[in-house]
Amino acid sequence: MKIKYEKKAAFLWNNTFSLIIGAAIVVLLVIFFFMILAPVYDRADEIAKANKEALVKELEKAALGNGGEFSLWGLPEDGVAVYLVYFGGEAAHVTDDFLFWAPNAAEHNLCICYFSGQVFCKHCIDLEADEVVLNGSIEKSWSFKENQNGETARLKIIKEDGAYVFEKI
Repeated sequence: MKIKYEKKAAFLWNNTFSLIIGAAIVVLLVIFFFMILAPVYDRADEIAKANKEALVKELEKAALGNGGEFSLWGLPEDGVAVYLVYFGGEAAHVTDDFLFWAPNAAEHNLCICYFSGQVFCKHCIDLEADEVVLNGSIEKSWSFKENQNGETARLKIIKEDGAYVFEKI
């Protein structure tokens, strides 16, 4: 009887030990994958992508003659400032806040740029237009910042005679 008891105890100890080691390996794998994937996700970059997608939809509406309305939004509580920047073939655009560099040399380059520790302008659209007008004037480059003076930044977009017209609302 004593031998059977020792075998059962040894069997129980081996299973418990295997279970603890298995659980520790699973926990370590979860932590490892989290550490690998977490730095890839950039909340500010995702906000910029979402703004670009919304802008593309509104530009499509404008191209169809329906006109579009675009609201630019960001994460001011996290120190992330979002801008709509028109480069107009220029290599850079300067504001009171930042210097924005065009990621490419497209003639009518319109980008969603953001500041999150440094300035990023990687979500761009090459507008297929003869010219781009902001508030009735043609400028080589301009920018539009989200949440100016606590108000939601909104633009009305119209495409007429081959030109995109942006009006602040």
